[in-house]
This record gives sequence, structure tokens and C-alpha cells, in this order.
Amino acid sequence: TLRLSAQFMVFMRTDMYFVLQDLTGCSNLYADGSAYLRYLARRGTRLVRSHYGELDVDPSEERPLPLRRTIRAYSAVLLFGTAICLGVEFVVTLPALIAIIARAVSETGVALAGTLDGSAALAIVLVWYVLWTNRWWCRHRHQVRSMAGQHLRARKEV
Repeated sequence: TLRLSAQFMVFMRTDMYFVLQDLTGCSNLYADGSAYLRYLARRGTRLVRSHYGELDVDPSEERPLPLRRTIRAYSAVLLFGTAICLGVEFVVTLPALIAIIARAVSETGVALAGTLDGSAALAIVLVWYVLWTNRWWCRHRHQVRSMAGQHLRARKEV
């Protein structure tokens, strides 16, 4: 039941997300919703200039009205779903991770079995986060660099 309920988190690319994408007729609902949220963020921070200096326009504006409404509604689902998941990460997962690391460190050096257990736990956690960070950077580095470049250009204009 828990695995099935996770499929309804349509703000991530789950099976139900693809069903929703097909039903709405949008070719890439996630990308369109993300682009609209980035546009709103730039507009909210007055960074409404594109890479080439011209005024930035709403990326959903070129779409037909029903699809534009769908993209805007999905962007709200995307924003709130992501915020809720990040909240759970910081309230539940992070304290559990801290407890695991604290226990592993406290077991290390006391006895041979505790040292082996604590070292194994620390190694697993370290390898997991190194792999996750590497994968995240490979997938998002162009976005991070683009956002950093926009931020630096905007600061120079001020």
C-alpha cells in the first residue's frame, strides 16, 4: 500500500505523473511547470531579463489557454509537493541520520565488534551520500551554473 501511494506523488516523475501528463496532453509537464516556477521566481526577485538582456516572458504564454492553466496548476502542485518532501527530509530523515552517525561514532573504539559495526555504518552512509551528491551534480550542474551566472549578472547591473 505504501509503494502504491507513493505513485500518486505526481510532483515527481512517478507512473501517475506520466498518466497525468498523457491526460493533460502536455509533452513535458514537469519541465513546463519548473520553467513557469523559475519565471515566477525571477519575476518576484525582479530578475526578469533573459540571458541576452531582453525582458523575460512567461514560458507558458505560447501555449493554448487550457494547457496554460494546466501548467500553472501543476506548478503549484510541484512547488508544494517538493516543499512537503523537503520538510519531511529535514524533520524526519535528517534527525535519524544524525542519530545513526552519533551512534556509529560512539561505538567506534570501544570494542572490536563495536568498532567494526560503527565503521561499517559510517562507510555505508558516506558512500551513499557521495554517490547521491555525484549523481545530483551530474544532473543539475548546468542549472546551478546558469543560476549562478544570472545572479552575478544581475548584481553587476545593480
